[in-house]
Amino acid sequence: MKAPGFVILIIVNALLSFLLGSQYLYGAEVQRLPRVLNAAVLPIQWKLSQENNSELIQIKQDLDQVFFSSIQASSKFVVLNRHLTASLWETEAGRAELEKDFEAQVFVNLTVVEDQELMRLSIRLLDPNMKSLLYESAVHPRSLFLNVDKTHREKAIKELTFQLINRIPLDAYITSIQGSYLTLSKGANQNLSIGEKYKVYRPFVATTHPVLGTWNTFQLKLMGEIEIIDLKDITAIAKINNQIFPDAIEITDGIIIKGNPARQAFVLSPEEREKELAKHAILDQKTSSSLSKPSAGGEASPETGLTGGRQKLENGHELGSPYRELEEEKLNSKSPVSELEEKYARDTGSDSNDQKNVRPSQDETSEESDSYAESSSLANKKTQELLSVLGLLLNQVDVYTGIKMWQMSGSSNVRSKLNLFPLNVFGVRAQRRLMPKVFASLGGDVEFGKTQNGSYSGFNSELLLEYFGDASLWGNGQKKYTLGIIGSFSGQGINGEHLGGGDQLRGGGFARVFENFNLTGDLGNPLEAYGELSIQPLALGRLGIKGKNYTIKSSLGWGFAAGAYLPQHQPQSWQWGAELGYSTCSYTLSSQKELSSTAFTIMGMGRYRF
Repeated sequence: MKAPGFVILIIVNALLSFLLGSQYLYGAEVQRLPRVLNAAVLPIQWKLSQENNSELIQIKQDLDQVFFSSIQASSKFVVLNRHLTASLWETEAGRAELEKDFEAQVFVNLTVVEDQELMRLSIRLLDPNMKSLLYESAVHPRSLFLNVDKTHREKAIKELTFQLINRIPLDAYITSIQGSYLTLSKGANQNLSIGEKYKVYRPFVATTHPVLGTWNTFQLKLMGEIEIIDLKDITAIAKINNQIFPDAIEITDGIIIKGNPARQAFVLSPEEREKELAKHAILDQKTSSSLSKPSAGGEASPETGLTGGRQKLENGHELGSPYRELEEEKLNSKSPVSELEEKYARDTGSDSNDQKNVRPSQDETSEESDSYAESSSLANKKTQELLSVLGLLLNQVDVYTGIKMWQMSGSSNVRSKLNLFPLNVFGVRAQRRLMPKVFASLGGDVEFGKTQNGSYSGFNSELLLEYFGDASLWGNGQKKYTLGIIGSFSGQGINGEHLGGGDQLRGGGFARVFENFNLTGDLGNPLEAYGELSIQPLALGRLGIKGKNYTIKSSLGWGFAAGAYLPQHQPQSWQWGAELGYSTCSYTLSSQKELSSTAFTIMGMGRYRF
């Protein structure tokens, strides 16, 4: 029995290393996108060469209103009162008040910088600490932007605003879940309709900009499907039709709304797009000398829903590119928001470079950034390809290790001893969905250690078929249960004792009840506790006592386990837990011999759901 156990131990350890190593790579790249419901719109920050006059003051006031109205019209956020925001945002205490008392989760900032014959617009989504999350920019001819005719500048503000907002992948978020029903953060005003079905996604930040640290690309993981059953102007109630696994859908997951105003308002028709290209091509002589020929053609951007039409400057940067660096010294002067970020960094004792808000010149960063982005993208792509393949085959992977103490008594007496290195069980299990609520799991473990007079090694393999149900009738909808059958094959070899070990094929059933506890107040991230009762009345096999083999005539075993998994702070990553278990079994052997066994286990566990 020693050799097979040793081989299985090597295989299991290799699997553990492979799984943990893969997740390390993946976890380094992917983070969950936070839910954004409420936004505070900051006043536009201006940096102009000319002094204020009545005409310019009026332009600023008009554009402040256009910017604020564009954010409102997107229907992406609940927007705080602009005058309230203007009175509080400039101080750290004021921003804290906006965040705590008025639940502002993000700030939206627009900066306008005059650069000779160009006007450079940059819009940012900021967290309450003034760290940039999303960034978009555009360049417009000064003569058009500050023209008496306000059409061009208002359209420029609206398009840039929607370009930023449409990069946020979800349009509505789940705000509460009660059993098989949930509430959405959007309603009839955002073109939802009763009877419509929507896929529910979990958003992740797939990549970030290597220098700025802003969100670059996103990944959406399908979690299930819902159907709208009740509707109000700004909220909706939906029924969960299916999920990729029980309790898969969580608060902060969301949907993409087919007719969302933000995604529809500025999708240009081919005719409109050609007019825009022509408008940017016919610039006054000074401006056109710094612009290259406009790019032609191009499909609508899958990220923003905006058609192409970006142009390039002489240095190769895209017109409207979100990460184009300003290269002249006077353009590197700090905007009010940049100054505020640096002040915040000084106040908190953090390095502004740690916040990834400092933007070095292109020459300093291009080579390093390109190399970093290329290697990071390659590793991320290979890892995601691997996880995608595993995700098609499996629903969940569990790994566990811990301490097992056991004792046999009756016709032969032997018990295990606790080693200096206490971990003596290592196991892995993989789960696959067969039907919406029916899952199959295949796994096994190896064990080894010392007895009173010798040593032992063994293995156990098991196949589980289980049904997941909702126990919401018992309480508040947080309870779930599992009913299943289990079949196992195990073997054990013991040296230096009267009992030499044995081989068994066993079968039985089990029931498990789950309960979620929101210990931290985070409704979407609870502690999951469970209790399990199992019974195994079927056994075939043999046991060796004093050099002779005895057939198992009958047996009856049962066990109990209780455990919990910690809240999962980094989604789509390993979730850790612990379990205590107790089991006992009585055997009747041939020649009227009888044995009984008891075992006590303490396990540490890891769970990864694809």
